[in-house]
Amino acid sequence: MIKKAWMAATLCAVLIAGNASAQTGAPAQPDDRWSGSAEVVVHARLDGCPAMWRLRYHNATVWVMPTLMTETRHMRWQESCFEHVLKSAHTLFLQSEYVSVQSDPRSLPWGVTVKDVVSPATWDRFVAAVNRQHRSLGRLQKLHPSWAAYDLVGSAYSRLDLVNESFPSDMLRLAHSAGTSTRYVPLFVGSFDQRNIRNELDPAGEEACLNSMLDRVDFTLDDLPTVIRAWQASDIPTVLKLWPAEDNRCVPADRIESDFILRENARRWTAVIADALGTPGKKVAAVPLGWLLYKGGVLDQLTQSGVEVTAPAGLDD
Repeated sequence: MIKKAWMAATLCAVLIAGNASAQTGAPAQPDDRWSGSAEVVVHARLDGCPAMWRLRYHNATVWVMPTLMTETRHMRWQESCFEHVLKSAHTLFLQSEYVSVQSDPRSLPWGVTVKDVVSPATWDRFVAAVNRQHRSLGRLQKLHPSWAAYDLVGSAYSRLDLVNESFPSDMLRLAHSAGTSTRYVPLFVGSFDQRNIRNELDPAGEEACLNSMLDRVDFTLDDLPTVIRAWQASDIPTVLKLWPAEDNRCVPADRIESDFILRENARRWTAVIADALGTPGKKVAAVPLGWLLYKGGVLDQLTQSGVEVTAPAGLDD
């Protein structure tokens, strides 16, 4: 479970990226990342229902729910609203799952530890993170800095019973019960493996990557449960406030593709939803939050094409 959770967490760390940041610098600040169309649901919620946007074009409607790609195991959410919307929908569009490849962690030369190759501040932070999860430095300190916190993210996921899924698994059952067909939108992950590319980092990049992973551990333990609860409660302001900014520090500077990954996935979803809005009737889409709500993302692109984006006034609206 630790390995699976870490692989998914690593992918999410890249896929939720929005604004560019330097490879060795701090992650970009989250200010001003979000589409103005996100606001229509922020202040107008369906009572007790997850946040949903209603997209209209002529006689076609697509209901869109943002997904986090992370949930607690056996997560409970207010599925009755989603179930009601599905009953008269032709199709449910879902994000395809990520298929990972084998990780390739590298060890430091014999007798060398992380302490010998990073700054004292980074070493102290690393030790604190290991102790926080009651782990042993053991083999972790013998890995290259870019891999030293690899297991700590997975440990944090296991500690909180978190799993990464492209969408809540109940959605398939709900679609089947409603007689709604499902269609997957292929996930684009770039031209290189998002984990093993760290083996190309220089020493400065390795330390920056270690700090990036320690940020990921802190976010997972301190904020991610709150984000999930806020999503369950349709509290979009809290989700957007705590949503982590882009962090490319585990990717060599000449290989950064996060912005392209974001644009390509947003483009794919925009094309699918635009096509769905080309035929009369109602459809439903569960779209990863980053693709949907970032400035220039799916909502913005569809709005520019003449699609009406509003908050639904009721489940039958």
